[in-house]
Amino acid sequence: MATSEHTHFVVISRLDRLDIYNAQSGQKSAEVKAPRNVARFTGVAAAETGIYFASCQSAKGESLIARMHVSVQGAPSDLTVIDASGGDSIGTITGNTISASPGASQIIFVTSSGHIAAAATPATYGRFITAGGVLESATSEWPGQISSLSWSGDGDKLAFMWRSGAHNRAAHTVRESVSAPDFGVRTCLADAADLPAASDSVAPTETQFGDLSCPVLSSSGMSVYAIAKTNSGEASGLRPRVRLLRFPLSAGKVQVVADDIEVASTGEFVRLCRDTDDSALMLFERRRVSRLELASGIHTELVGTESEMIIASAAW
Repeated sequence: MATSEHTHFVVISRLDRLDIYNAQSGQKSAEVKAPRNVARFTGVAAAETGIYFASCQSAKGESLIARMHVSVQGAPSDLTVIDASGGDSIGTITGNTISASPGASQIIFVTSSGHIAAAATPATYGRFITAGGVLESATSEWPGQISSLSWSGDGDKLAFMWRSGAHNRAAHTVRESVSAPDFGVRTCLADAADLPAASDSVAPTETQFGDLSCPVLSSSGMSVYAIAKTNSGEASGLRPRVRLLRFPLSAGKVQVVADDIEVASTGEFVRLCRDTDDSALMLFERRRVSRLELASGIHTELVGTESEMIIASAAW
């Protein structure tokens, strides 16, 4: 188990507050209420330094970013809210897309204008340089959607889920020069000017293993973990089941890391996060948090499935 501060705790966004849980025991150590200038938290991301970032919205609909440190004892401190728009309208930062670089120097997030952007529109995203408070907004040359952004351990690579305009059923023609797969996992260099255009395909969403979701880049940046739903549970009346897969970025076979994992009744995943040394993965479902040890395959529920609990976003 890595000793980096951020691996000790899980932070969950509940819209009006951030809850902090011990990543080993699942016990809550603290909760942080939204400050006066924040109407709601929309997402949360973790760096590997005990720093957490939360995307927020003000009562006026402005996009904000909160920065918070969590000590090794689980105590939050230094909650600072900054204006992420830089005076310009960048739309809403969508919850499960915000991702922080390992050293907390950059945040990348996907934005939309009051709604989730359709796949027929260009993907719009922002890059926030935390040291100088500089916002760089970007619109891809490719129409489509970006989600599930994650970084390699050295901060040089990004992985994300991509849905291109060609996948959209609405009338739309993708330019002939665009050869991206309709929907799948892609990787690129973190400093790319246009993330989708500079990316390489890892896997289409529909594989022989099932539908993929929530990709996360390994610490080495040489492979991608992803969840594959194998059984929806609808026909059998049982809980849904998933597999955890590892896709190599170079030559090699897809590895089934864990098979037949039973998930919560909704089967809806929010995010997949890894430890700093790839020893464990945290599975964030809409109503449950569980931990998977990769060496032993032990799968442990950390935060239970209370009916009133809705996880808007989470980070480890």
